[in-house]
Parts: sequence; structure tokens; C-alpha cells
Amino acid sequence: MRYSLLLCAVALSACSATTSPPPATQQPPAAPVVTPKPTKVAPPVTPQTNALSLKGLNPREVQDIAGEPSLVRRDNNVQVMLYETNSCVLEIVFYEPAPEAHFEAKHVNARTRSGESTNADKCFALVLASEQ
Repeated sequence: MRYSLLLCAVALSACSATTSPPPATQQPPAAPVVTPKPTKVAPPVTPQTNALSLKGLNPREVQDIAGEPSLVRRDNNVQVMLYETNSCVLEIVFYEPAPEAHFEAKHVNARTRSGESTNADKCFALVLASEQ
């Protein structure tokens, strides 16, 4: 009888043996997400970014549109305002038509940082973009 009990116990233990689950398949680590750096592109020229629209304005009106200039220089009846970006310099030349009269923008020029002439509208658009 002992043997029969022992055989029953062995048979029961064989029936209740647990099997281990199959090994989980491992996923390879996710590749890091690389976000490209945005490149600064000149905004499109619109009526609001037309550099010639600055002509006839006084210095305060220009500053209301383009913000604080990088440089302001005044010599007698001439005032020059410079706006600088990473790629260009916008120059606005104001003249005072008569003593005590308001300065008025007469010339708008643009150049690259190295001094070569460039498109004033695109430079003005970059100035406006850098102000935002």
C-alpha cells in the first residue's frame, strides 16, 4: 500500500507539474527619433514686407513696424537706422526737409553681412521675422 500511495503521489505530481511559459520575444530597442533642425528661410515678400513701403515714414513709424534698430546715427539733417540679421543689414536713410521738420525715409538699401548688395524686400522680411 505504501507503494501504491507513493505511485499515486508521483502520478499526481506529474499531472500538476507546471510548464514555464515560452520565453518572451524581445523587441529591439527603438531607434532614437532625430528631429531635423529647422533652417531659417526668408518669409515670402508680401505687401507688409515690401521695403519700399518704408519710404515716406518717419523714424518712429519705422520702429513701430520693425522694432528697435541696431544702430541710429544722426548727422545734421540726415538720420540713418540699421537693422541687422544673421544674413543681412537693412539701411534706412531719413532726411529732414527743413529745420524742425520731421525726418522722412528717402532711401532703403540692403546688403549682406560681407557688404554685397542684396534684395531689400527679403532682408526686410528677415528683420520682421527676427522681431517676432
